Amino acid sequence: MKTLILIRHGKSDWSAGVPDKERPLNKRGLRNCPLMGNILQREGLIPERMYVSSAKRTTQTAQSISKILGTPQNKIISCPELYLCDPFTIDEIITFTPPKYNCIAIVGHNPALSQIAGQYSQQSYVDLPTLGVFAISFKTDSWEKISSDNATKQQFLYPKLFE
Repeated sequence: MKTLILIRHGKSDWSAGVPDKERPLNKRGLRNCPLMGNILQREGLIPERMYVSSAKRTTQTAQSISKILGTPQNKIISCPELYLCDPFTIDEIITFTPPKYNCIAIVGHNPALSQIAGQYSQQSYVDLPTLGVFAISFKTDSWEKISSDNATKQQFLYPKLFE
């Protein structure tokens, strides 16, 4: 069994006046990260490895959540290719994950994350809000063999459900 956790970054600060890639989380984004980290922990959704877009807001999201989950720093992989990527890039990263990891997280951006969630849950599109988490389990022992045919939606969580 493999579990994929898709995590969209938290609310970002558009008033920061910096290039998109350097945009940080805003106060709400910073506040909601520990909330979602605690919810992931409570739900048993604890990734053994996290692939994170190199954007500042995704890095901040991953660092905050990983502190709650106890994810070792060497298991948080910065992936510049995840920044504003297409779904194919996410699929490649997942496919090349070593089989020893049974639960991984991708921390990134829309629309690609919503498209991947839709693809594996056999929905046309899943509207993943900021700090939204979409977890999918696959009945397989290899990341190369995951597909919508062996996928089961496990959780769809986001901060407004808990405020």
